[in-house]
Amino acid sequence: KYLMTLLLTLQLHALSDNQSKNLRTAFKLGKQIHASNGFTFEKTLCAIMLQESSAGIQIIGDKYKNGRLKNLYHSSLGVFQIKLSTARYVIKKSKYLRKHFVHLLKDDKMLVNLLLTSTEFSTIVAANYLIMNYEIALKRGYENPYHSAISRYNGGWINSTYKSNIFERMEYIKKLRIF
Repeated sequence: KYLMTLLLTLQLHALSDNQSKNLRTAFKLGKQIHASNGFTFEKTLCAIMLQESSAGIQIIGDKYKNGRLKNLYHSSLGVFQIKLSTARYVIKKSKYLRKHFVHLLKDDKMLVNLLLTSTEFSTIVAANYLIMNYEIALKRGYENPYHSAISRYNGGWINSTYKSNIFERMEYIKKLRIF
C-alpha cells in the first residue's frame, strides 16, 4: 500500500496540462449534473477519472483476455474506462442522454470515438451512471447510497477496495488545488 500511495503522489504532483484540463472538465460538468435530491458527484468523478485512466493517460483498458488483444469494442474506453454496453445502457435509461444521443445506440464507431476523444461526453455518461446507481441505492434503502454508487461504478454494490481507492484519490484531489 505504501508503494501505491507513493506512486500516486508522484503522479499527482506531476500532472500534465491535459490531465489537469480533464479533471477540471469533470469537476465543472459534475457540479451541473444533479441527482433527484440535488446531490452532485464532481469530486467523485475526478477521483474515478484518476483511478480509471490517470486522468486521461490510459484511455483503453481491459485490452487483453487470456493474453490476447481484445476487440476495441469489448474494452473499457476513455477517461472513465466505460464499456460500450454500459454507455448504451446509460443512454437508454437517462432521459437527457436519450434525447441528445439516441443516434449513438446504432453507431458503435461513433460511440467508441466519443468515449475515446471527448472528456465532456465521457463525463456526462459517467455522471449519469453514478446518479442512476445512487438513485437505485436510495430506492432500495441502502445504508449509504453514495458509497454504494461508487462501489457499483466498478462492479458490485459492495466493492470496498474500489471505494477505498476512490476516497484515497479524493484526498489527493483536495491537495491539488486545481479547481
